[in-house]
Amino acid sequence: MRRDKKAVRDVMKEVFGTSGVAEDEDSIMKNFQRYAQNTINEILRLEPQYQRYAFPGRKALETGKRIMQSVLQIQSPLEFFQYVSKNREDYYDFAEDYEPVKGFLQWRTAADLQPCAGYAGNL
Repeated sequence: MRRDKKAVRDVMKEVFGTSGVAEDEDSIMKNFQRYAQNTINEILRLEPQYQRYAFPGRKALETGKRIMQSVLQIQSPLEFFQYVSKNREDYYDFAEDYEPVKGFLQWRTAADLQPCAGYAGNL
C-alpha cells in the first residue's frame, strides 16, 4: 500500500500540479477524485471548440475524460490506490498530451479561433 500511496502522490503532482497535504487514505482518495472531477469539468468546457474546428488534441481530451471518470467510480481506498498505481502511465501520458492542448484552447477566444485554425496543425 505504501508504494501505491507514493504512486498516487506522484500522479497528483504530475497531473494536477499538487501532491496534496492529506496523509490518510480516505482524504487522499477524495482529494484526487475532486481534482479528477475538476479536470472533467474543464474538458467539458473545452470540447465545444471541436464542434466548429478540427483542432488536434481531441483524443487527449477523450482519453483524459475517460480515465478521470473511471477513478470517480471507485469507493474503496485500497482499490483506488491499486488502480491509480497500476494505471499511472496513462495519467502521465494524459498530463503530457493535455497541457499543450489546454493551453492552446484556453488561450484562444471564440473570435480568435477561425483565423488560427490553420495554425493549430502545428501543435
